[in-house]
Amino acid sequence: MKVWYRCSRCGYTTEASSWLWRCPKCGGPLDLIIDSLKLTLSERRDLWRFSSVIPARPVVTLGEGYTPLINASFLGKNTYLKLEYLNPTGSFKDRALPSPYLKPWSLAPIP
Repeated sequence: MKVWYRCSRCGYTTEASSWLWRCPKCGGPLDLIIDSLKLTLSERRDLWRFSSVIPARPVVTLGEGYTPLINASFLGKNTYLKLEYLNPTGSFKDRALPSPYLKPWSLAPIP
């Protein structure tokens, strides 16, 4: 699997062997490109619907993510609102909740 950075402004590319977040040529944001990455969505209704590209196991969830997106009018303009308060703790922070636990749990057996 080949992994590299590509600048979204100037097209500069380099291997992803260092921690870059800005293009060294123009200062533009870098996109992380992963060759042969295949995203397949599962039928789950949470963050784990993207499990084909999340390497850690086991699946840890409280049902966070997949909150509804509703159409609303704000100051006469049409907009969309994401109802993050419907997450288990009522916070948008629930989306990242499983992340710190994935790697340690994948390395140690769970009784």
